[in-house]
Amino acid sequence: MLRLPYTHTKKLLSNKIILLGLFFILCFIIYAIIKNSNREQIITSNTAKLDEEIKNIGKENQELTELIKYLSSSEFADKEAREKLNMAEPDEKVIIIPEENNLANEINSQEKKISNWRLWIKYFFE
Repeated sequence: MLRLPYTHTKKLLSNKIILLGLFFILCFIIYAIIKNSNREQIITSNTAKLDEEIKNIGKENQELTELIKYLSSSEFADKEAREKLNMAEPDEKVIIIPEENNLANEINSQEKKISNWRLWIKYFFE
């Protein structure tokens, strides 16, 4: 092994240009490590967000699949036929009960069409 004399090593390290170069290399390495660490942290954060989004979309997909299964079932078709089309099974009877509120709503809507001053005249003179 070749050893440099102590004085030669001391002169080499005392040279300001070499020390300045070593300082810049050290700063560059530290900068690269910090930049890489920040990039890794951002990637980890984005991965966590995307994993959460995947879970949410999976839940939504499962709910939609169950809804499709229900809407394509005969139970849903029977319910819709009974409620919206007033249909019944062959051995059933359909009874339609008129709503009393409809008559009251019609009277109220007719009174609302009459202007206010006419309602007062009607109240006092009729």
